[in-house]
Amino acid sequence: MIKSVKEIGELVLKREGKDLLNVLIDNPNPLGKYPYVICIELKQKGDDLKFSDVVMEEFEEGKIGKYLYKRIGGFGPDLSPTSRVGREIEVTLQRKILGWFRMVSKKDI
Repeated sequence: MIKSVKEIGELVLKREGKDLLNVLIDNPNPLGKYPYVICIELKQKGDDLKFSDVVMEEFEEGKIGKYLYKRIGGFGPDLSPTSRVGREIEVTLQRKILGWFRMVSKKDI
């Protein structure tokens, strides 16, 4: 039965012209209220990812797949180290971005 559900899902994705990543992520700027993004850039070194830089750039709808934004809700971290910034960037940084890294390091992922 699970295999059948998987196959139905694959057919729907194919029919709608979507891939799995596009189903799993959200548009961080659906109403156009967030004109900029702050990106944490990582570089791959062998099997590891290492911090490279933090840059600010204009939001581009074509880069939604690179932003990997997926909101869970509430005050805790989201499914990826991403967030929309509200009134206080320091609070967002501590709860959402650094909170995500703390959560992942506790789970030893």
